[in-house]
Amino acid sequence: MSNTVNSALDFLRDSLLKVHKKTNTSIDFPEITLDMDNLYSLPVFKGRLEDLFRVIDSSGLLKKAGLPYGDIPFFKAYAAMIKCDIRIFERLYLELEENSRFSHVCDFEGYISSPRTFGRFRERAIPCMEKLRDLLVKWLNKINAISFRVVAIDGKFKRSNTYAYPDENGCYSDVDSGLCFKGTYKRELGYIDMKLIDVASEQPLYSVVFPGNRHESPFLQGLMEDFHHRYGCYPLFLLGDKAFFSFENVLYCIVRGIIPVLDSKKVKADDLIKVGSNHHYRKCMFGKFTEDVLNALTRLRPACERLFSREEKYSQARPPSRTLKRARFWSLMAEIVSLMTYLA
Repeated sequence: MSNTVNSALDFLRDSLLKVHKKTNTSIDFPEITLDMDNLYSLPVFKGRLEDLFRVIDSSGLLKKAGLPYGDIPFFKAYAAMIKCDIRIFERLYLELEENSRFSHVCDFEGYISSPRTFGRFRERAIPCMEKLRDLLVKWLNKINAISFRVVAIDGKFKRSNTYAYPDENGCYSDVDSGLCFKGTYKRELGYIDMKLIDVASEQPLYSVVFPGNRHESPFLQGLMEDFHHRYGCYPLFLLGDKAFFSFENVLYCIVRGIIPVLDSKKVKADDLIKVGSNHHYRKCMFGKFTEDVLNALTRLRPACERLFSREEKYSQARPPSRTLKRARFWSLMAEIVSLMTYLA
C-alpha cells in the first residue's frame, strides 16, 4: 500500500509540474517516500507530507497558472484526501505490528493471515478508495487528460466460486483476481461488475458491482444518474452492446442528451493480454498496467481465498463465495493504479 501512497504523491507532483510548466514557476518539491521496512518512519513521512502541502499552498502555483478560484478548493480537497489516506495507514501500521505477514499485501504478493485482519482494512479502505478514484478522474478531466464525451459501458458476470477442486499440486485453477474474464460463464450466483470507460484514454471512469446474475439492462439508468451525481454531466456518446439498449434505455439516453451507439465490436482480439488457457485481461479496462502487475494481482486472489476457506472451516475443495465488498476492493485497486500511472 506504500506504493499506492507514493504513486499518488508522485502523480500529484508531476501532474502539477506538467500542467503548469508554462508559468515558469520554480518550486522545490520535497522528496517523500514511505519505507515499509521501517515502521517508525511514519512520523517523518507525515511531517514531509505536510511540508509538501505548505510549499504548494504558499507558492500560489494554482493562482499563477490562471486557474479559476473554484479549482483551488478542488485541489485542497485532493490534498485532504491524501491526508485521510495517511490516517488509514496509521491504523494499518498498528495491525502490521500485530501481524507482520499482512505487510506483504503492499507488494501484491504474499499471504493475508486472516479474513478478520483483511476485513477491517477493507471496510475502511473502500469508501476512501472510491473518493480517491473520483478525485483522480476529476483532476484528469480538469487538465484535459481524459474526457467525458465518448464513454463505453460494459458489464461482466463473475462467478461466485472458483473451480470446485484443486489440481494435483493442490492449487485452484481459477486465476480471476477481479480483473479478468473468461469466454463463458455458468449462470450461477455471482456478481455483475459494470464499468464506464473513457474511450480516448482507455481509462476507467466509474464502476459498480451488482449481486446475482441479473440482466445488465435495468442497471444502465442508475449507473448514468450516479455518474452525473459524481461528475456533474452526462457523456455525449455512450457505446455499448445490445444488452444495454432496451427501448426504455434508449429513450432515457435521448431525453438526457446522450447519444447511444451500438458497438458490439469494441473488444477485439488485439485488446487482450493472454495470461493462460482461456483467461485474458482487457487492456482497455486497465490502461497502462504491465503484465507483471496484472499477474501479481492474479496470484494474490486465489491465495487469499484458500486461506479464507481454511479459517472459515470450508472444505479444501470449496473456496468461499466472493463477497461484493471483496470484489469491489480489487476493482477499485485496479482503477486507482491505472489512473495514477496514466500520466507517468
